[in-house]
Amino acid sequence: MGNPPTRKNLFIDQLVPDQRYYLEFEGAALISTVYVNGQEVGEHNGGFSIFRFDVTDYLQAGNNQLTVQVDHKSRQTQYFQCWEG
Repeated sequence: MGNPPTRKNLFIDQLVPDQRYYLEFEGAALISTVYVNGQEVGEHNGGFSIFRFDVTDYLQAGNNQLTVQVDHKSRQTQYFQCWEG
């Protein structure tokens, strides 16, 4: 699959009502799966582009566990993102 998952604890004193919370990543190749408190938030397929997930519905006041699994091994086809400018 790739590297072992990375786990971090995030303590949130209190959640602000009607506020959205996001996790943003500067990039991870190739396939990244993000979990908050054991629930899958989403998967990103791509190289080194910035991506983010809305994690509002997964967070709780107090301690939260963030887990990121990155599969860096090539599948049948690799897609690289590039920009001209």
